[in-house]
Amino acid sequence: MKKIIFFIVLLIVIGCLGFVIYNSNKTTDSNTIIQQNQAENKDFSASNEYALTDNDFSKFDFSFLKFENEKKNKIYSPLSIKYTFKMLEEATTGDAKKQIASIINTYKLTEYKSNSNMALANAFFIKDTYKDNIKQDYIDTLKTKYNAEIQFDSFENAKNINKWVKNNTLDLIPDLLDDSDVGELNLALVNALGIDMQWHHKFLKYYYEDDKNITSNVEYNHAKLPDEEWAFSWIADEILFDKKFDENQHISSMKVYASLNNYDAVKDLGEENIRNTVYKDFRDWALGIGDYTEYNGKNDEIFNNDFSDSGIKKAFDNWFDTGTTGYWEGDGKSYIDELNENYGRVDYTTDFSIYIDDNVKVFAKDLDEYDGTILQYIGIMPIKEDLDKYIENTEFNDIKNLISNLKELKKENFKDGYLTYIHGYIPKFSFEYELSLKDDLKKMGVTDVFEQGKSNLSNMTDDDSLYIDSAKHKANIEFTQDGIKAAAATMAGGAGAGDWYDYFIDMPTENIDISFDKPYMFLIRDKKTGETWFVGTVYEPLDIKDEPASYTEEAWEEREEN
Repeated sequence: MKKIIFFIVLLIVIGCLGFVIYNSNKTTDSNTIIQQNQAENKDFSASNEYALTDNDFSKFDFSFLKFENEKKNKIYSPLSIKYTFKMLEEATTGDAKKQIASIINTYKLTEYKSNSNMALANAFFIKDTYKDNIKQDYIDTLKTKYNAEIQFDSFENAKNINKWVKNNTLDLIPDLLDDSDVGELNLALVNALGIDMQWHHKFLKYYYEDDKNITSNVEYNHAKLPDEEWAFSWIADEILFDKKFDENQHISSMKVYASLNNYDAVKDLGEENIRNTVYKDFRDWALGIGDYTEYNGKNDEIFNNDFSDSGIKKAFDNWFDTGTTGYWEGDGKSYIDELNENYGRVDYTTDFSIYIDDNVKVFAKDLDEYDGTILQYIGIMPIKEDLDKYIENTEFNDIKNLISNLKELKKENFKDGYLTYIHGYIPKFSFEYELSLKDDLKKMGVTDVFEQGKSNLSNMTDDDSLYIDSAKHKANIEFTQDGIKAAAATMAGGAGAGDWYDYFIDMPTENIDISFDKPYMFLIRDKKTGETWFVGTVYEPLDIKDEPASYTEEAWEEREEN
């Protein structure tokens, strides 16, 4: 089975690839800084619209999509950015501190326990020749509040930083930096995130859920689902499907099905009416008339060669009341019993939650629980607007409301008196992206740490010639059907037909298409706390041509034929 790789690299380096700090040993040129402590005492947090007020999906998390709202695949990690800026905030004073605090506000970092499936770690790398300039109080703060490792490095090459990042991203980021990236480095604040998690239920497996257990490859007795999909009784785990995305791109995707039966057929139609209706169809089938004119012969084993009205009626009564025929031993359940059992039944190919209205589709799916943490993937696709317009016109509270309105696959969440049929597909995707982090932060009002004479890093050092020169954020991602692997490094349906004969009752049906067939945004969050780990957009999913041949629908059909 092909492994999923969901891979993030987020760079915020206190060096030439991230937060670059220059010092007073330089001559008076564009890199020279004169420490200025003349900032006014302003209350920035009271007026900053991007301020974090809780750990749920926030304007801060959503703002990077708005700032970089081009029609491109993108991915970033708000959690990693927050960890880095909390550590940087500890180093600052004055207005520089207030500006960072104005977006972090009362936000409290969520503590996650590292294990073989999830890693989160912090470190402070200090150049050997610069370590005497760092205040012990700042080092103690990083150790106590952020459990940060303190490492001294010559910065002659990137070996030590890369090794640490690899070890703390579950080996997902082996080479974060080149040797040339660390030549000017004096300091590096590092945050690393990594997850390697499976879906709670993988895509493309067929399940039936009742109050006690989940079983696979079930039949949906007597209830007719829409179109031809009712005959789709099971599906191979590994198959990916060729579908269209944004009208013309052929993509690799994963099918999803669910049916929720809130239609009480026996109560609505009546037992006697059902018996009479089914018998009329059964008699046509037995005699090869009506819709059964292509029936190729009368089955002597079923009717004992008695095709009189009484013979057919006897065979029908036996099957309708016990499920037994002349050659097939039934389970003793009557047709009515099975209809009653189907009422309230929930079937699905994989677990998920949805919300749909006239303007948007939302699809959510849980990963397995690891040490009490459940991460949830949520895709949000605008229906009427293009994605860039939707992001421009949507506020973060709108997204929070969509998430709060998600419906799990429970019969009480769907329309009473209907069989709700949910079907569609979710694309795979693979891409990389670089966030313009410094420019985005300036738009939020964080400016002083990037300006000469205003950085105020005096909680870290008495060297008054430091400022943050740049911030850089890089990421790439691959998303498939088995689960999610992710890392961030921050530095600075269907039903089966009957065995021989069955009558499928037409039920009032609500047909919901959950296909994600045009550009959409997504986020991955802690389902319990609301903490946002990753946010992104998908404009170009994985092309079907880039899938191994053995994973295609055609390959599966060929195997079935052989």
